[in-house]
Amino acid sequence: MSAGRRPARVASALALGALLVAAAGCGGKGGATSGASGPARPSTTAAPSRAPTATAPSPRRARRHPVPGGELPARVRATFTVRGRRLTPRVVSVPPFLAVRVSAAAADGRSHVVTIAADRVYRLAVGPSRRAAVVLPGQRPGRYPVRAGGARATLVVGGEPGG
Repeated sequence: MSAGRRPARVASALALGALLVAAAGCGGKGGATSGASGPARPSTTAAPSRAPTATAPSPRRARRHPVPGGELPARVRATFTVRGRRLTPRVVSVPPFLAVRVSAAAADGRSHVVTIAADRVYRLAVGPSRRAAVVLPGQRPGRYPVRAGGARATLVVGGEPGG
């Protein structure tokens, strides 16, 4: 091999090496790279951080409730509080045909059974100073009674939300 070809080969080998190092740092599955081709080494000057790190959502969770057009089904909330023989608020309004998460809280330190008479009767067993919830499927417009012993309220489906 002649002396004139050797610098050209060395330059080509260096260019190829630089290209491989650059390609290894781009488009990988992991996070940021330091530009080195080996595994990352922990820093010896900084103390380990105890801050929470963000993780990607589990693929299983995303597939649990497949709904066309979105990831989670539309749902509204209706919250009632039981104090003695009173159920407040007296009226909760929700839009029709959307699932409703009805929750009840016992604010008086006693156990209660709350019933919602909608497309069927739903029962919530609320422990002392606790909360319980149930999801009702979308309901047709109407007035549905909510009871907790002698306490009475109404879930209005088809009215203005919150009113």
